[in-house]
Amino acid sequence: MAAQGTVVVFNEAMQWFGSDEMDLENGSFKLMLITNALVPLQDKAIPNISDYTEISASTNYVAGGADLAVTYNRVTNVVTFDSTTNPGWVKDAAGSPSIFYGLVYDSADGNCLAFVVLATNSEATPISLAAGDVSVTWNVAGVFKLTQV
Repeated sequence: MAAQGTVVVFNEAMQWFGSDEMDLENGSFKLMLITNALVPLQDKAIPNISDYTEISASTNYVAGGADLAVTYNRVTNVVTFDSTTNPGWVKDAAGSPSIFYGLVYDSADGNCLAFVVLATNSEATPISLAAGDVSVTWNVAGVFKLTQV
């Protein structure tokens, strides 16, 4: 199953792009798969992975999620956050049947930058690693772009 959801940048994270609070150029970032025990909201104050429920580790999903090879570029009031890594996990009979979201986060402190909606049917139907492969293919233009106005 390929993720086809929307990427949403947390409001708090947008402030980090203009400050030194997070090393976006040299940081280490990951994509963690989570359930809907707590639904991520764009206006969540200081979103951190500790706020959310990660899916259970299995043969093909390692706790903490997948490493992202991130590029970060700031040109003329436009910030582009991209990943050359399109994370994927092979079907696993012991895999989670309850994947609702993916969290993009800084592995140094667990602070979240964005989330991608993976569930279908207006976020009501989770995708399942037990039912098939799960992959996230980022847009060729970048994971997300922010324009300062």
